[in-house]
Amino acid sequence: MTAGEALIAALHLSLGCVFILAAIAKLRAWRALGSSVERLTMRRLSGAIAQCVALVLPPVELALGVGLLVGFWPAFLPAIAGVLLGLFSLVIAAHLRRGSDPPCNCFGESSAAIGPGMLVRNLILLGMALGMVGWAWVRPTETFTPTWLLRLSASEMVGLLVVVVNLMVIVFALSASSTAFVRQQA
Repeated sequence: MTAGEALIAALHLSLGCVFILAAIAKLRAWRALGSSVERLTMRRLSGAIAQCVALVLPPVELALGVGLLVGFWPAFLPAIAGVLLGLFSLVIAAHLRRGSDPPCNCFGESSAAIGPGMLVRNLILLGMALGMVGWAWVRPTETFTPTWLLRLSASEMVGLLVVVVNLMVIVFALSASSTAFVRQQA
């Protein structure tokens, strides 16, 4: 496996895991998601539209995450992830510009307020998605598939795992919403 292939594999695995974690956390707090969508979109999406977005978003994130993990549509799915992350980043930026800091609910019910770290986190994730899209367009015959992982030696697998874990730790550390890994206190 080349260094480029290892990086793309790490990006696919990391971003796939992030979307799966976000979807699972949202599914755990699905009932509150509609009002969260209304609040985060500053009431531009309200009522039935917000409920529809809340109904569709977790399954879309879950499918996107699984698709990224298995290398399905290696140019298209990272592009969809990039669009979603771009939209989420715009919502966060709009709140930061207004000086409002509602709970993000990026990873389910969380008391984490929107902050600059979340915007940085989303922009890093967006960069990861764009990197995957760029790789798939430049090297269409060398796109990520899970079979890449089967060709790894034990030391390469450990190295890749370390990179994936480090990417996820950096991404979650940039945001107060890292409570996705912590049991919420009542």
